[in-house]
Amino acid sequence: MHTEIIIPTSPENVWQVLIDIERYEEWNPAITLVEGQLAVGNSVTYRFQETEDKSANISSTVKVIEPVTHLNHQDGYWGIITFDQHYWLELMNREPNSRL
Repeated sequence: MHTEIIIPTSPENVWQVLIDIERYEEWNPAITLVEGQLAVGNSVTYRFQETEDKSANISSTVKVIEPVTHLNHQDGYWGIITFDQHYWLELMNREPNSRL
């Protein structure tokens, strides 16, 4: 699956939001808790809140961090939910727009 969005700010500003994992729920309300630190090889645990009464904690392993360019983490539960999530940033032709 591929999804992208044009954000009217610089890649540096977008990157700061992506790496501030303690504030994820401000821009993704399905994630209500994040524990861990974004560093290659580290485990990060997310709580996905599907409904008020239904949530699941899912851990991922940070695979790639290329500042202001690429963030990748992957893991999940085999046969139930797995993911290999990549965030790629690129500067658009017309500054200060960024593609995520």
